[in-house]
Amino acid sequence: MYNPDVDERILREDSLGTAATTGQYLAEVTYVKQVYSVRAHGIQRHIARSYRIRNATATNYLFLSRKIAYLAETNIPDMATQKFSIEYDMRSVPVALLWNYISTPNGLGQWFADSVSATGSEYTFTWSKQSESATVLSSRHSVAIRFRWHRDYDKPSPKPYFEMRIAKNELTGETAIFITDFSPAEELADARELWNSQIETLRTRLGC
Repeated sequence: MYNPDVDERILREDSLGTAATTGQYLAEVTYVKQVYSVRAHGIQRHIARSYRIRNATATNYLFLSRKIAYLAETNIPDMATQKFSIEYDMRSVPVALLWNYISTPNGLGQWFADSVSATGSEYTFTWSKQSESATVLSSRHSVAIRFRWHRDYDKPSPKPYFEMRIAKNELTGETAIFITDFSPAEELADARELWNSQIETLRTRLGC
């Protein structure tokens, strides 16, 4: 059963066509999770990713609020994930510069999260005061870096990870970045949209 006060308020905001701020979005999802004691990690992952979409609309979080309520009531287990890859053209950005942006806390904090800190191989990513930690599984300088979110360590094999890999065309001098990630099948489009948004921010930072 949905909380009528929550649904009525969100529907009213949606009908007015107002855009939800990140703070409103976060507060709403946090409240609904508390009300329904949500323990479905799959949808929590989706919601956490959605925090990062700064232009989230009221429609977006209306859908998510109802979805997590449904999952809480039906006790649906973690959704199976599937691996996907995306290639992005980074034009003639120097490999050394691109590597700095995808492997260092300062670089990642320019486009991947609001802020990033690291202690050894442990990285902490923060969005709107909500943090998630990940471990660097492997790193090959100026080539690729692979992370695993701490929340994914208890998942069955093959365990999810996300990787950013750089490739350079020696003939044209152009570079590309290959993203590999995992997402529940029904949320694959959202996962791709999130990467598109983040890479667009990275391109803007790099001027490419």
